[in-house]
Amino acid sequence: MAQLNAFPGWRQLSAAIIALVVSFAAFVPSAATAQTEAEAAASQANIAIEARREALFAAMLNDPTNLDLAFEYAQLSAQVGDVEAAISTLERMLIYAPNLPRLQLELGVLYYRIGAIDIARSYLEAASRENTPQVVQDRVDVFLAQIGRQDQRLVVSGSLHGGIRYQSNATAAPDQDII
Repeated sequence: MAQLNAFPGWRQLSAAIIALVVSFAAFVPSAATAQTEAEAAASQANIAIEARREALFAAMLNDPTNLDLAFEYAQLSAQVGDVEAAISTLERMLIYAPNLPRLQLELGVLYYRIGAIDIARSYLEAASRENTPQVVQDRVDVFLAQIGRQDQRLVVSGSLHGGIRYQSNATAAPDQDII
């Protein structure tokens, strides 16, 4: 205690440290509570989206020609990250409506997201026609430009092979009778 008394402001310093610890302790639970509330809200939203997807899937089974139901199902599937379900739904929709630029655009975007660039390009180019709405054409142009930039990357590859070989004949006998 004699050593602490040698430092003239030790009481003020210790009071400041205690106040800092108390204020930090009061802040941490509120931040954790806010994070927990945000996670709970996101979880509720995911549950609602999954319930809507299940209802749309059942409705699509009853009426497979209803493109509005199928398109909404594809959008929700893409939103939750089930890209394969979205792609298969949109591909099925192309059977009923083969020349819809909006379908081809969405398929191109989804194939682009999974890295199938050549298939994405073919769908995007198919969506780019004379009678394509301007809103769709603008999105098509953005994705085609992005694919074009990816194609322009410099790619250098090659291989180099080499080798040296030496062999002695270990089974050969000497030419002389004396070893």
